[in-house]
Amino acid sequence: PHLVHRIDAETSGLVIAARTKPAAAALSKAFEDRLIKKTYLAIVSGDASRVTRVESPIGSIRTSDGALISGIGGTPGVKDPKPALTRFNCISTDGQKSLIECRPETGRMHQIRLHLAHSGHAILGDTQYGNGEGAPRLMLHALRLQGPHPIGGGFDYSAPVPDDFEALSG
Repeated sequence: PHLVHRIDAETSGLVIAARTKPAAAALSKAFEDRLIKKTYLAIVSGDASRVTRVESPIGSIRTSDGALISGIGGTPGVKDPKPALTRFNCISTDGQKSLIECRPETGRMHQIRLHLAHSGHAILGDTQYGNGEGAPRLMLHALRLQGPHPIGGGFDYSAPVPDDFEALSG
């Protein structure tokens, strides 16, 4: 199998792999051309019902220990920022936390995590862009991928929400 895209190691959910190199090339091109619709779920801190979109450029930052992370363009140390847009829909909130549907329209590293943290609603359990509190792990789930199938027609794949995510989203 050939992995066509990636999700963070801490993220649960769906990843697409192709069985052949031509299929992998076709799917990679579809991702590059933004023909793949991606839907994620996140549990975030606070009442995020007013967050509907974040359009902030994202670039890279090299940390003191050599790790590569992402940052919002215009922030000191952020290199090569590129346009990034994520749309959000608050599914539910109790005021302390919110269940959010996330639809990234671009594919920057850590885009959803960074955009939510930038909006003041870090994902629960995010130790990189939040304080890591509120959950035992990163509460981000790759729920659904839709797009053109390499042999024609389309695909619509989804991954069930894990039990720990379901329990926390209440």
